[in-house]
This record gives sequence, C-alpha cells and structure tokens, in this order.
Amino acid sequence: MAGDLLATGAGATTPLLALGAFEGKGKIPLGASNRIPKIPTRATGIIPLPSKTLTKRMVHQSLREQFTVQILMDLCDRQGQAYSVAVFGSGALGCTLSAISVGFKPIWGTEVEKHMRQMWVSVCATKCYGDTNEKKWLAAAQPTYGKSSTHCGSFSTGGMQEGLDCDRGAQYLLQVNTVVESGAKIACLENVGNTALLNGGQAVKLLRKLFDKVGWSTHLKVLHVRHYGDPTNKSHAFIIAISRAEFGDRADYFTFPPPMFSDENCFTGRDIVHKEVPAKYHRHNAGDTALPARSLLPGLLQKVAQIAPGQGPAKLTNALYGLDSVTPTPTTLGAGRRVKIDWKAGDGFEETIMWTPEEAMKSKSFSDSHAKLIRDHCQSDAFMYECAGQGVAFLTGRAIDLAVLAYLQTHGTPMDVVETVVTRPSKGSINRIIKHDICGQAGVNTKTGGSTCTDTRHGLKTGGRVPVHGRNYVF
Repeated sequence: MAGDLLATGAGATTPLLALGAFEGKGKIPLGASNRIPKIPTRATGIIPLPSKTLTKRMVHQSLREQFTVQILMDLCDRQGQAYSVAVFGSGALGCTLSAISVGFKPIWGTEVEKHMRQMWVSVCATKCYGDTNEKKWLAAAQPTYGKSSTHCGSFSTGGMQEGLDCDRGAQYLLQVNTVVESGAKIACLENVGNTALLNGGQAVKLLRKLFDKVGWSTHLKVLHVRHYGDPTNKSHAFIIAISRAEFGDRADYFTFPPPMFSDENCFTGRDIVHKEVPAKYHRHNAGDTALPARSLLPGLLQKVAQIAPGQGPAKLTNALYGLDSVTPTPTTLGAGRRVKIDWKAGDGFEETIMWTPEEAMKSKSFSDSHAKLIRDHCQSDAFMYECAGQGVAFLTGRAIDLAVLAYLQTHGTPMDVVETVVTRPSKGSINRIIKHDICGQAGVNTKTGGSTCTDTRHGLKTGGRVPVHGRNYVF
C-alpha cells in the first residue's frame, strides 16, 4: 500500500501541478474535503493510514476526469478569441479533445468512419469531412494548427511492418501536402514510436525531407506515454512541423514537453482496473504456464505467465500480465489479458480476465464520459476497442498541445478565432451548431467553411515523384 501513495509532506512534490491538473488553483479534490492529510512530525510507532490518503488511483482518476466530454463541449462553445485547429483523421477524438483541453477551437476535421464522424459533430459541432484525400476541406477556413495521424498498422511492431511498401503506409508521406495545403502555420503529425525505427527510420526521414523542400522545419521526438501520466505501454513518434514562411528562423526551434513521471513512479494497471468485471471477460483454465519474475519496475510490462509464445487471438491472448505495471498497449482488436485484482505471486492462473473496452479507454486517460460517448454512437465492444487502439493517449496529447500553444504565444502569433456563435436547432437530430469567425491573413473575417481568406497554401508541385524501394509516390 505504501508504494501506492503520493508524497504530500513538507517539501514533497507531486506530478499533479506539473500536469496542470487543477489549473494552478492548488486544490486537490478529495471528496468532501480539500485537505491533504498531515504527516506526523515525530515518530509515534505504527501509524494507521488516514481515511483520506491520496493514492495514485485517486490522482489518475482526477487527471482523467478533469476534462469530461461536457466540459470540453463547453470549451468549444465559449466566447472569446482562440487559436483554431483542424484535425485530419479525427478517429476517436483523442487528438481533438487534447487540443480543446488547452484552448484550441476545432473548426473542422476529416474522418472516413461514420460513427467517428458523428462523434466529432456531437462534441465539436462543426463540419467533419470524409476522406482526407478527397480534399473537400480545401474550401474551408485555414487553421493556425493542424493535427494529423495516419493508420499505424504498417509501422507497428504488432503488424506486418511493411512501412512505406503498402498503400496505407504511403499515406504517411501524403501528410506533407495535406498540412501545407490546409494553410496551417504549425502542425503535429503522430504515429507509433516504431515509425522512427523501422527500416532505419526511412519514413520519418523522407517525410522530413519533403517538409524541408516546401519550406518547413521539423522536430522529431519519440515519447513514452507512461512518462506523461498514461498508464499503458505505448510510444508515439511526434513530428512538429513549423512553417518558415510564418516564423522565419524561429521555425528551427521547438521544445518538447519534459517527462512528468519515471518508470519508478508512473501509473499502473492497478490504478485503472475495475473491481467488478462482467462474466463475458473472464477466462477459465486457459493453460497458462508461469514465467520467471523479471523487472518489477512499474514502467515495464510484467508478464507473469503465457499460454504459448506469440500474441495469440484477440479474445484469448497468449500473454498474461500483472497489474503493478503499465498495461499492454490497446489495439484496434483488444487490450490483452490480466490477472485478477487480488492475484499475488505464487497464486495459480485458473481464472484470468481480458482487459475490458472501458479499462482500455482509461489506460489512455480518457474520462468515463468519453467511453459513454462512444457507446452512445455504437454499442459494440469491437468499436470501443478500435477507439482505444487509435491515436494519442489523452495526457500525452495534452502535453504536446500545451507545448504548441506555448510556442504560438511566445512568438506573438495572433489568435485567429475572433468570435464563436452557437446555434441550438429546435428540430432535427443535431442539437447544436457552431460557427467560428476566422480572421484571415488579409484581415478578412470568414465563417469556417468559407474560402475568402488570403490563400497561403503552397504544397509540393503536383505530379512530383519520390522513389522509395522502387515505388514512386506521386504528389
């Protein structure tokens, strides 16, 4: 139990304030009381734990629930100036919600999956176009900030690792034109961490060369989400691309957020696990064989047993993991298998449990209301697993977006959203519509979806070809 506590005595530090969990108010909600238990100043023998002790589980819950879907919707609706953001491949809204949480207003997005498009409209109340490559968004207002994430299957260690040698992998390079043609001034491109390693980092290196060709500076960093408060075994390769035409030599400088946690004190599966799990997620006598104990660091996966080598089917994965480390990375097919909440070393494996879809969402630090939003649009477990497997974990995404916001503010970039108007129709299935007035570079205000801003979109020359492994990528 002692390892589950956060230091709260004199001189102790806590990652709460570093993550901006309570907006600098210095108050940590603990039920009906905001007081942190006092630490005795002298030895008194065995001291019983106070009933209001701040545990890691409580801290992570506070971090997850600081931005519910309703709070994020209110941030979209709020009046006043802001920076705009457009999201390509909005998916389960991970990139979108983190941007909203730091103050960006989403003016439009793209997404091919029907339920996910509906989720965008429910939260953002602005236009969500279909396929990014159809470029219907070219007629829309130009954002200050662009965010893009392409399919990770061709780069992931759990996939075929085809890299650029498949159509989905090639989409990674097409993001260059997408970002530049959108008119954004700064952009964040995300994919799995292995993208920076596969084939010597070929895809990342080529993407950065293409950005350089059109006058953009790029900055690369592979971040492990457990170091930013998300208790899962996931890494992301982030590229921040900055327009030299907009920022000049300042585009060559960008500071990524420092880690807030270490492998020794990061959150774990025990901090998010449900005490009661429906019977359909339980597995009995799967044939697990115990494995020798390896690392006990919370930041490293703790595999305690396995049925056989390899991954195994999604409904009964071969590996079995303990709860006192980060969770296996959620995938679009499932989130792996764990021991019971009261299991301890030396116990058998007669009963094990699949990580539920809701637990998978918690491992990426999304609020419970986000899981409800997903269920409201599609009831199936498969859809929620797909949502959990996509995109950026919330607290890591929020840290990146705070860094982008700081960059824009430091360099005096004017906010382009000058007014927000919310309409609430009395009829129909859509209960709110948002119109953001955008100030164009020529000083002209345009509604999102309009095209009267000065056009600064200059992508790679159409028809240009980039050879990779004998294949030509046409831009």
